[in-house]
Amino acid sequence: MKKIYSLILLTFLQLLRAQVPTPELLHYKFNTTSTLVTNFASSPPPGTATGTIVGTALTQTGSINCLNALVGAGVSSTSDFLNTGWVTNLVGSWSVSFWTSNNPPSATLFYIFGDNNAAAFRCFTNGVAGTNNWIIRATGLNDILLTGAATASPNLVTVVYDAVVGSSTSYINGVQTATLSQPTNFSITGVGPFKVGAYGANTGLGAGQFLSDFRLYSSTLTPTQVSALFNINVTPTISVVGSPSLVCSGNSATLTANGASTYSWVNGPNTASNVVTPSVNTVYAVQGFNGTCSVTANYTLQTNPSPVITVNSPSICAGASTTLVPSGALTYTFSNGNAVVSPSTTTSYSVTGTSSLGCLGSNTAVATVTVNPLPNISVTSGSICAGNSLTLVPSGASTYTFSNGNAVVSPSTTTSYSVTGTSSLGCLSSNTAVATVTVNPRPSISVTSGSICAGNSLTLVPSGASTYTFSNGNAVVSPSTTTSYSVTGTSSLGCLSSNTAVATVTVSPLPTVTASSSASLICVGQSAVITPSGAATYSINGGAFTISPTVTTTYSITGTSAAGCSNTITFTQNVSGCVGLTALSGSNIQLSVYPNPSNGLFYVSATQQVNISISDISGKIIFNESVQEGTHTLDLTNLSNGLYILKSQSNTGAAQVIRLIKE
Repeated sequence: MKKIYSLILLTFLQLLRAQVPTPELLHYKFNTTSTLVTNFASSPPPGTATGTIVGTALTQTGSINCLNALVGAGVSSTSDFLNTGWVTNLVGSWSVSFWTSNNPPSATLFYIFGDNNAAAFRCFTNGVAGTNNWIIRATGLNDILLTGAATASPNLVTVVYDAVVGSSTSYINGVQTATLSQPTNFSITGVGPFKVGAYGANTGLGAGQFLSDFRLYSSTLTPTQVSALFNINVTPTISVVGSPSLVCSGNSATLTANGASTYSWVNGPNTASNVVTPSVNTVYAVQGFNGTCSVTANYTLQTNPSPVITVNSPSICAGASTTLVPSGALTYTFSNGNAVVSPSTTTSYSVTGTSSLGCLGSNTAVATVTVNPLPNISVTSGSICAGNSLTLVPSGASTYTFSNGNAVVSPSTTTSYSVTGTSSLGCLSSNTAVATVTVNPRPSISVTSGSICAGNSLTLVPSGASTYTFSNGNAVVSPSTTTSYSVTGTSSLGCLSSNTAVATVTVSPLPTVTASSSASLICVGQSAVITPSGAATYSINGGAFTISPTVTTTYSITGTSAAGCSNTITFTQNVSGCVGLTALSGSNIQLSVYPNPSNGLFYVSATQQVNISISDISGKIIFNESVQEGTHTLDLTNLSNGLYILKSQSNTGAAQVIRLIKE
């Protein structure tokens, strides 16, 4: 794009220059620092291609507008001048043009150019010209006065002589100022040299006086060409107007430059106007051109920042509302028309803002309002036994609030409790759950006590509950002594009894029954009386306690105590056939043995103390013992069946032998 602008600018300059013809005779730009001055004329006369600065006072170090200039020193034209090398020869029409500045008012005449050998053709200021004026003179021409053209400020002087018409036309800064009648076909010729910055032997350019872009044509310039000649060499004075002069960041303004012929904006178009869209205070540079002269002007476009809008994105519970809180601007516009919103589902809202300076926000902020659902809670009811507690277990939320203040309840009667819940997102439940706690009564139980005889058992019979637990583990008890048993019960609803019943089982001892016979051994045909003791009442098998057995007989005797407890013993009445008694040495019988034969259990009845020995048939003594008077049991049951010999001997020496038969 910059290349395109450059091409456009170059084309414009070329067109402008095409309106300004190149001088045919002399054209000095004073664009070097040496003493040589190039003649840029299109058809320079012989010997004029390069002029020479004579002396050291004149230099090419000045400038007028954008043009290099020859700087005067106020010295004699004899020693210091630009020698063009041209032998003056103006035949027919001609035009002369030059820029000057820093022209000092003085009584001294300062000369721009001339040839004193060619009709005294010259141009000077001061003197008859007057201060601030230039005058062109030649013998035979009417004086050409250019009023106000010799000032400190830069001025372009152009004079056009038309040999055909016989007139001279004066221009100052491209504007026609006067037209004089002149002789026709007037010629100015001489022997040279034609001097620039000097004349003859007079004072040349004044000290610090500038001369630039000296042109001498052998033709007439048109007014258009004269105007173009001025425009290509005047440094423009640029001004820029912004519309508006203050913008918001991101908005556009039109910058319009004035004061030049053409313009080129830095990084912009090659037009007078430039539409810009700054984001901050920005300096824009424009270069204005008047022909080859240019100047750069800067324009600062004040830019108010566009606010950057932010807005919160809150979360709410379903059914609630929230206020959107934007920041960054002064006033705000909400897509829904209001800062307070109550969406039913998660919704996004756009927000724009305007600053206190009236600038619209550079962005559209978006607030997303998240709608969290309300939890729906439930809670299970339950049953407890009176005096117990129950933990209410709700579900559906994160935390819960109980109407009684706690999840653990201990009602004394059936009671309902309300529960609300809050989700992990802080939303209160949409419903209130109700738990009913049924309180079941505890059973009151009882159990009967009882009495048993030692060795017997008793079944405890409780009442008042559905099932029972016994301290001994069973309803059937068999204590050996009077004992108390605790019983608890559980109702059909699972409630433990409110009390512990106690059953006392009284244990009465069994009587210790003993019996004795009036005769421990009777002979067949004899009687004996059995006498029991140790109980309150007695019974005997056979019914009578006076017995006359024919053989040794065992009787069952049952004694019953006053408590009704019975105990049965056996009592054996020994009966002998009273045979097998043999006396030794004819002495008195010392003892008797019965029954004999026996199964091994013999009874020995001694009338006095005797010594008894028993031997088998081989003579081996298997028993030897002294017994007192009375009946004694002789137990041979551990011996083999057979014949054994019993010998007895008293202290008096009496002896007795009895044969014992064990069957």
